[in-house]
Amino acid sequence: TGTVTLTLAAGAITDSNGAGTLNLTAGLASLTGPSGIDLDTAITTLTAASTDSDISIRESNAVALNTVNAGAGTVTLTLAAGAITDNNGVLNNLTANAATLMAANGIGSANALETQVNTLTFTNTASGNVRIAATGDVNISGTDGGAGLIELTAAGILTVGALANNGGGDTLLTANEINLTGGGNSVSGTGNLVLAPMSAAQSIVLGGAADSGAGALDLTAGDLAALQNGFAQIRVGLAAGTGTLTVLNGATGTVLQDPVFILGGSTLTGPDQATTWNLT
Repeated sequence: TGTVTLTLAAGAITDSNGAGTLNLTAGLASLTGPSGIDLDTAITTLTAASTDSDISIRESNAVALNTVNAGAGTVTLTLAAGAITDNNGVLNNLTANAATLMAANGIGSANALETQVNTLTFTNTASGNVRIAATGDVNISGTDGGAGLIELTAAGILTVGALANNGGGDTLLTANEINLTGGGNSVSGTGNLVLAPMSAAQSIVLGGAADSGAGALDLTAGDLAALQNGFAQIRVGLAAGTGTLTVLNGATGTVLQDPVFILGGSTLTGPDQATTWNLT
């Protein structure tokens, strides 16, 4: 339960006894390897840093994250059991070009992991929530097999590839812009799906052929085609929203396959005065 501190002036902290055999047992592990870190651990709390090099931790149980900073490298956290949790409040947990997170009982379940990464992939297999908050733009894909929610937030553009909530929990996507780029039926679940802007004053354009430009949350016809039939409800907007909500026909018409609720909005407009909406 004590603290292990390994601080290298140069070089990497490497695994010399093979993947799957423990290298490090401690309460807190504080690791600095400028050229990278690659270890099997049994720890409770992790602080780690490299200089634009990969950090790979294979943990036997749950781990609480302070700051893990790989610069332009990749962070891979693989848990055999337990959850990946936030241990430093509102401060950043992950900084990297890319991150892969694998857990059994949640990822940021009670308090979202704050991240500054370009690409993030997650897998959660058994229980708990997946809650990830990006400080800027992020491209996220993942699968949740537990019964909890998936909550993904981005202060910039949230790009979502393949996303599956297989446990029946809700899926909440919130950002200044949401792009669903995984193709047809690539976003799936059986709970509620919420698509919301970061700001209550932000306008929303639903079903356009292309993005309308900066300032509006665009959910294009292509984005909507990514939503697989099966959600209990699709909720668009914020209850306290005051921006304009525009519904367009896109390139091939706006098709939503599940019950739809449009929340908030000071004005609802369509392509012309004879617009008819079929929202079921």
